[in-house]
This record gives sequence, structure tokens and C-alpha cells, in this order.
Amino acid sequence: MIVGGSFGKNEPPDVKLQRVINQLFNDKAFFYYVMLRQFNINYLESLPHNSPAATDGTALYVAKNFFEKYNIQEEALILAHEAGHAMFRHPERGVGKNPLIWNFATDAVVNRYII
Repeated sequence: MIVGGSFGKNEPPDVKLQRVINQLFNDKAFFYYVMLRQFNINYLESLPHNSPAATDGTALYVAKNFFEKYNIQEEALILAHEAGHAMFRHPERGVGKNPLIWNFATDAVVNRYII
């Protein structure tokens, strides 16, 4: 198990992502750790609205520069946040709703549980 530490510049994204997921486990966020292990992870050049990560409820999408912009604790919180959206089924429940309002409302719900 790889735990904490800084990333090597040449490490592949999968190795970096595993460190972040392990950080969640170390921070006793076991539920989020388990949730994240269920996702297929997709690395994209960028995401809408410059988001670092996103979910459609079945997969997790990580922007290419995700590991360059945040430290490991921030990355762990961002991934836990996306796992929370999947847990509450926000992507499927938001169909037909105003996406901007729905996103703000669901972010507030997810962040409440993470804190």
C-alpha cells in the first residue's frame, strides 16, 4: 500500500490516484474509500467549468492537471466529494433540473457530510 508523501513528477496517474485513495483510508474516511474503489477512473484533458474531477454516478472523471494543482489532502477531499454525489445519486436525480442550481444545492449537501 502506498501512503501519503509527495508524488514523483514522472509517476503515472494511476499510482498518484492510489496514493490519494489511500490518504482517504488513512484519514478514517472508510466509506469514501470504499465508494472510490467502485469507480472506473477516466483521465480527461479537461472538464467543464475547469472542474478538477466529476462523476456521472458510475464513473469518475479526473482532469489531466488534477495532480499538479492540489496537495494530497485536497485531492482526497475532492474525490470524496465526487463519491458523495454518486452515493446520493445526484447525477441521475438531477435530470431535467436547472444544472447550475442543482449543482450548487447538491454541492452543499455533499460538503456537509464530508465536513
